[in-house]
Amino acid sequence: MDDFLVLIVTIFVVVSLYWQYHAYTNSNSLLHRIKQLEEKLTEQQEKLFKLLSKDNAADIRTELDAQKSEVKDFSRDIKKEPQSTISTASTYQPKTVEPINTTEHVKNQAENKDAPVSQYAQESQETAFNKVSPKAENPIVQSSMVNNINLENKQPDQPEISTAPTPKGAEPYQPKIATSRFAHHYQQEAKQTSVKSTSDLLAENRANMASASLAGSETGNLGNATPQANRPASQYRPNLNPRPKRQQKSILGLIWNWVVTGNPLAKIGMLLLFFGLSYLLKYSIENELISASTRLMMAGTGCLALLGIGWWLRKKNLIYALILQGGGIGGFYITIFAATKIYDFIPISIALAIMVFICLVSVSLAVIHRAISLAILASLGGYLAPVLLSTGSGNYVALFSYYLILSIGILIISHWQVWRLLNLIGFAFTFGIAFIWAIPNYTHADYLPCQLFLIANWLIFGVATELSTLKNKLKLNIPFDATLLFGTPLIGFIFQHRLASEWPYGVAIASSLYGLAYFALSWFALKRYREEGKLLAIAFFMLSVTFATLAVPFAFSAEWTSIVWAIEGVMILAFSVLQQQKKPAIAGTILVAVSFVLLFNMPVISLGDWLMLVTQVIVVFAVAVLWYRAQFINFDNRTIGYVTLFISAVSWGYSVLLLQEYGEHWLSPEVKSITFAFILISCWGMFFAGKKTQFSELASCSILLWPMSALIMLVYIYLAGSLIDNWLSAIIWIAVFASGFYLLKVNTLLPKQRINKALIHSMHLIFIVLFLFTEIIWLMDVTYLYVSLHFASVIFVISLFIAISYILAMKVDWIKEYQNAYWVVTLPVLGLLALSLIFANFNDGTESGIKFIPLFNLMDLIGVIGIWVGYKFISVIKQSPKYQLLLKNNLPLVNYIIPAMIFWWANGILLRGLVFATDIDWSSYAIINSKVIQTVLAIIWAITALVTMVMATRKKSRSQWFIGGVLLAVVIAKLFLIDTSLSSGLLRALAFIGVAILILLIGYFSPLPPKKQSENTKI
Repeated sequence: MDDFLVLIVTIFVVVSLYWQYHAYTNSNSLLHRIKQLEEKLTEQQEKLFKLLSKDNAADIRTELDAQKSEVKDFSRDIKKEPQSTISTASTYQPKTVEPINTTEHVKNQAENKDAPVSQYAQESQETAFNKVSPKAENPIVQSSMVNNINLENKQPDQPEISTAPTPKGAEPYQPKIATSRFAHHYQQEAKQTSVKSTSDLLAENRANMASASLAGSETGNLGNATPQANRPASQYRPNLNPRPKRQQKSILGLIWNWVVTGNPLAKIGMLLLFFGLSYLLKYSIENELISASTRLMMAGTGCLALLGIGWWLRKKNLIYALILQGGGIGGFYITIFAATKIYDFIPISIALAIMVFICLVSVSLAVIHRAISLAILASLGGYLAPVLLSTGSGNYVALFSYYLILSIGILIISHWQVWRLLNLIGFAFTFGIAFIWAIPNYTHADYLPCQLFLIANWLIFGVATELSTLKNKLKLNIPFDATLLFGTPLIGFIFQHRLASEWPYGVAIASSLYGLAYFALSWFALKRYREEGKLLAIAFFMLSVTFATLAVPFAFSAEWTSIVWAIEGVMILAFSVLQQQKKPAIAGTILVAVSFVLLFNMPVISLGDWLMLVTQVIVVFAVAVLWYRAQFINFDNRTIGYVTLFISAVSWGYSVLLLQEYGEHWLSPEVKSITFAFILISCWGMFFAGKKTQFSELASCSILLWPMSALIMLVYIYLAGSLIDNWLSAIIWIAVFASGFYLLKVNTLLPKQRINKALIHSMHLIFIVLFLFTEIIWLMDVTYLYVSLHFASVIFVISLFIAISYILAMKVDWIKEYQNAYWVVTLPVLGLLALSLIFANFNDGTESGIKFIPLFNLMDLIGVIGIWVGYKFISVIKQSPKYQLLLKNNLPLVNYIIPAMIFWWANGILLRGLVFATDIDWSSYAIINSKVIQTVLAIIWAITALVTMVMATRKKSRSQWFIGGVLLAVVIAKLFLIDTSLSSGLLRALAFIGVAILILLIGYFSPLPPKKQSENTKI
């Protein structure tokens, strides 16, 4: 229980600190200020074009002059940022400035060819991590647009624009955004500008155009042209269809986007080819068919062939070529690893040098091609090499040394290209393989090398990556950088817990050292980089506070731990109230609640324990006061204050009662009955007192019947105790349910009800859920029924609650208005029903004393009823207008839930029937080795996949086609992994290679069809 609560507290501390960190990044982002500046500049541009058309010129001049000061303020804010933060280029500054073709640039400015400022800012945010070679850097003349906007200072007889002579044949200057040191190899933008047209344009506009300048900052090119009145304003029409803003995708979204874009069949085929070649190599090793040197030569030749073919196809089919090159690099990793660890042909030192060389080559190719797919496939091949060719020798030092080299290579790649998905792959493989190895194999004798590897990977993924990002003036990207920034120390601490648990207070010392290390990193980032390092310093400081919090339970007793956590939660809440941040305030309150529950699970055996309880209650009083005085926007703060105040008052009375009569035991049946009776009487007293005194807020406090009862029930859920164990408790609970329904009605119909009525109905439903859940846990604990009957009862109770929610929301008139609240509460219960159906399917369905009949047994019938109830509920949900809007983009996913559950439960019914018919044991070993069962399942699944894909083709549903393809792939995988398990390894290897070659051919000649174009898409 203590470990579970420690985990909960850790989550809430990290979440609260992360929310504060997120809020700081949103309010202090340079991109946010740039967009504000862009809005002002766009507004002035529109005014300028209206002024040129001589419509309301005088009024617009006045507005333009009034807004000029605002633009200057924004420009001044941007200039306050250090130059190192704004510039995307390296610190190199050219000594000479090349001449700029002003005429061409003025023409571009007049025709509004420049992209919006936010576009350049967004590109800069994505590519600022890359550096620009001084030789490839374009010199930019810095100026301000604001000085060229005031039209009143422009004289009619303005002198000609002075331009430096342009050499013959020279191309006009065009500003570029460089993204890497090799960017000049790819910026081949052919400018076919006629010299004659340029000179004509210069002659035409000499007396009509004003000088234009460039702003050499990260915000893009801010120039402005000022034509005379006789110039048609239509030629200076603004861009009314700007490029839409880029929305940042989640990590899983980026991974899925990488899989389905380009040529996914070729990627899958390459991975299958790796498996097939690995199995073929393993088979040849086991049977000694080919000598070791020949095998290695063949593998190397194949890798060179892949690289050569990929390089030859780079101009014809770049995506396919990159996949082949990545496969060749991954194959080299496998070859070198096999030559070193299996055959001992190459010494480890030379092998490490060769791997470093391969890593450098892969870095160069990936950066030159600017292809993340090449880098990903190369890294996947490298990481999978020791897994596929594992000999079981247990040489973890060589394994993690190899992984450490790959991680260093990924760190080098991140220095040149911002490919955060590559960092996540290295992070996942390194810690994932370490976790798989450490569980069965770690011993205390392995402490020193494991500790060194852990520190090295922590420095690479948790420190070096972030400091490198900071050094290159790139603001933290929340979905990616925060994953490494917060995930690396937390996962690393799990390993550190295993390493340090051998010594007394070892985990506490390790947690304290983590806190000190991150505090030092916070000080270093703030001291070294000042303004640029604020965000990273705040993140490091939050991690320091988190590990300091974790050190407390490992060093002190549970009582002191609860007190420290309670004080910390109050501090987080107080800070959040001052900063008006709702989410951290909620997290701090939950932290206090966890410490409150932790202390309530400890017996009071002395006066000191009782004093700690009193201190805890005082902390809860402080929480109530803070929530009462909070001023969050669109949030009912006083209600939470009233709830917390009521909990603290009841807890105080409860502590006094325990101290006087039950000093040695906290929880007992008598105290339980008295507690629920006291809650019921208190709620009725508040209702009548509020109604009598016309104090609607006091009357509204009667709804505390449900949350306070739910709080007490949580204790009995943990203890697996029944809420009804004698006639007194039965009477009390009848009164609680009757009073609860009546108070629900009066609070719903109360005219001056300030509490959200939907929230009142939600609490009522949650109360019912917890009551049923408590009784089910008690029933499963005290009875010795078969597990299948347990699952049947759980599915029945969940279906019963969904039916009750449906009846209340659809049949009771004064509740129909709050149907959405019932749907919100019932949806998680529907998920619990799905989980119950999933886990119930792993049971054989037999009950004691009941003859098993396929399909007509208790568990199968209850499962069918549960699926039917879920189907009816989802049908009602889809008819709700609010949920139709919410599920508009995810409606196909919702439509697949019930068919997926039907497919799963039908497989369970089929499997139970086949086991009963074949008279075999219900065990995974017997089922997997039954040819009859495996054959029937393969046929049924294949037919289902084909039917799904045929229906998808007729409906032109791309997502449904993917589902059928995935199911068909599962059938193929099952044939390889299970159906051919009794066959020789050669057959399995040839099957993999054959399927891989087939998929590669299909991927080359028939790639994935494109997505449907919307009706509004212009061709």
